[in-house]
Amino acid sequence: MFKGPIESHPVAPAAWPRRRAVALPMRLLLACLVTAMAACSKNIVIPHRPKQPWATNAQPSSGDPIWSPDGLFLYFNHRPLIRIYENPPGSGGYVYVFADSLAGFYRADATGQNLRQLLPYGFGNWRLSKDGGWIYYERGGQIWRIARVGDTLDVATAVQVTNSSQSAFSPSVSWSGTRLLYDVSGTGANPGIFITGAEGGSARLVGAPGWVSPDWGPRDSSFAFDGQDPSTRGIAIVDTFGVGAVKLRGDGSYPKWSPDGQHIAFMQRSSANGGVIDQLWLMNRDGTGARRLSIDGTIPGYNWGPSSHEVTYVRLNAGDTSYVNGTLWIADTETLQKRQVTFNPDP
Repeated sequence: MFKGPIESHPVAPAAWPRRRAVALPMRLLLACLVTAMAACSKNIVIPHRPKQPWATNAQPSSGDPIWSPDGLFLYFNHRPLIRIYENPPGSGGYVYVFADSLAGFYRADATGQNLRQLLPYGFGNWRLSKDGGWIYYERGGQIWRIARVGDTLDVATAVQVTNSSQSAFSPSVSWSGTRLLYDVSGTGANPGIFITGAEGGSARLVGAPGWVSPDWGPRDSSFAFDGQDPSTRGIAIVDTFGVGAVKLRGDGSYPKWSPDGQHIAFMQRSSANGGVIDQLWLMNRDGTGARRLSIDGTIPGYNWGPSSHEVTYVRLNAGDTSYVNGTLWIADTETLQKRQVTFNPDP
């Protein structure tokens, strides 16, 4: 809750002559005191209190962008930003005020125009099937899917796909559209990466504990993953039985294959401006030729465009209090040019 100074302007009672003050009855003195307190209370100014929710650190207004197969539309979670202000002035602490009544899952042209809400809620890690027919996402610790019809979603088709006792995350749909990879984290009996049918069903463990963030490779014959245990730390690829893992990098996270299968994008942590940020990088499918796509910070949830030449991501730099921070951007993987897609209002 916002706490600011309370301004008061008390109204002082009239000055009584000393010789009469001692002669006043006690009940009259109490009456005067109550009157003075009431006058003070009428002059108390209550400071503006922003509606919940609000935060005091840098917050993105958009997240988890995905492309339509034809490259014409972007789908993403969106929470409109109302304003940013410093509280108190000069303190270096900033408050972010959002319009949560308008938050949800949105669609926009690839240029960022014609923004429209499709659902009044948003979920994490949206992934689109290669044919564009289904969107997979995380909800309540499980993987769900919902049908995409035209440029909108059919809410009546939303259905839970996984039924993991330890929760399921990071969905990745095979290129053929028939199988689904996901990871199960934790210290339970079977953490790791699992494979199941695109519509659900029995699941098979194909990744060791500490393997997370799977992403299908070309021809559905292998997948990339992020190893988080000391023995598997970094990015590797492995066949769909979890055999023959080949490490590509000893660092990095959230690998994602390009649609043409020639490159793998990933996030790399580095120091910048006195802090630590995650930046977007690109490498060849064999791990060579690593190069940075953007010097800006980003967060998990980026995705490739269908042309294999563009990646959309959320620009988020810690300590950046400008209205540019937390918006969607597109990076060209050939020219390294970047362009902003969504915009926050700048009062």
